[in-house]
Order: sequence, then C-alpha cells, then structure tokens
Amino acid sequence: MGTGLANFIQLLNPNIVILSGPVIRYSKLFYDESVETAKKKSYWNTGKNIVFSRGGSFHENAISIGSAALVVESLLDREHQHERS
Repeated sequence: MGTGLANFIQLLNPNIVILSGPVIRYSKLFYDESVETAKKKSYWNTGKNIVFSRGGSFHENAISIGSAALVVESLLDREHQHERS
C-alpha cells in the first residue's frame, strides 16, 4: 500500500492524501505503516509537506463525493475557458 501511495504521490503531486476504507479505519498499524512507507519511497519529502488523513469527514461517501467534485470542477473550468475565448 505504501509503495502504491508513493507512486500516486509522484504522479499526482497532491497536497493532501486521504485514506479510507475498512482496513484503514480499523487498523491504525496498517495506516501508519502505509504512510511511513509512502514517505520513505517518495521524492516529494525534500521540502513539500503533504498532509495524510485517516478517513476524512466523508467516511464511506468519500469516493462518490470526490468523483462528483472532479466533475463539477471540470465543468466550471470549461465554463471559465469558454468565457475567456
């Protein structure tokens, strides 16, 4: 899990990483080890401060809400680009 997180961090360059799901929720050890591995295997730790969060405030709805937010952001971005042209 930590290696996968490190890869996503390198690819997406996020400011925050929110981890959720049953294993994250019920195993603090799994969460802690995943975050530590991601930190060790990522190159971002040379100055960038990424925040890791366990579960977030949306719990089981996080994926749905995140997907909806991406759609809304994309629509607003298209509208903004259309207004500029």
